[in-house]
Amino acid sequence: MSNARLTHLSIRPATAQDAPALAALHVAVWQSAYRDIMPDSYLDALSLEQRTQFWTHLLAEPDPDRLVLLLEAENGTLGGFLSAGRPVDLPPGGAAVYRGEVHAMNILPSLQGRGHGRRLLVHAANWLSGRRLTPFFLWVLADNTRARDFYEILGGMPASRRRITIGGAPLTEIAYQFLYPDQIAKLALKAVARR
Repeated sequence: MSNARLTHLSIRPATAQDAPALAALHVAVWQSAYRDIMPDSYLDALSLEQRTQFWTHLLAEPDPDRLVLLLEAENGTLGGFLSAGRPVDLPPGGAAVYRGEVHAMNILPSLQGRGHGRRLLVHAANWLSGRRLTPFFLWVLADNTRARDFYEILGGMPASRRRITIGGAPLTEIAYQFLYPDQIAKLALKAVARR
């Protein structure tokens, strides 16, 4: 994406027709953003076909308690996505605390630090609150310090850790909880004011 196309990224809900472009974005973001965190062999082997099947299946089945948002440039190019809804990967003891989960938020590294993540997370928090799916949580790789800093600025608090294996490599994930999602928009404005 050229800089001329970065100024007008809108947020819209994904549709079933977006599955191929969303899959390509998903693979591209992972191969770029996680290059120094996950094994190269795993990232290089990510399958566009499998991601397309995943998104096609997910978007083909309407669910009022699932949100998939896209960051889209004026020319239709996708720059990021967020999915959220009911919890599917609860931390231990989380069933008593969390009603919602941000399942994934991925933004092309070239677009990070421009406020797009804040906009997506505020939108998702409002949507989750409107459906009484709060408090919510999300998982972040411990080595993804940029993402961890981002979530902490917006009020996320580390709640628990777990060990996972990706591509044969042991990794640690941290569950960040958002107990007061109505505060995210205020914290996002403060973060902008500090820049």
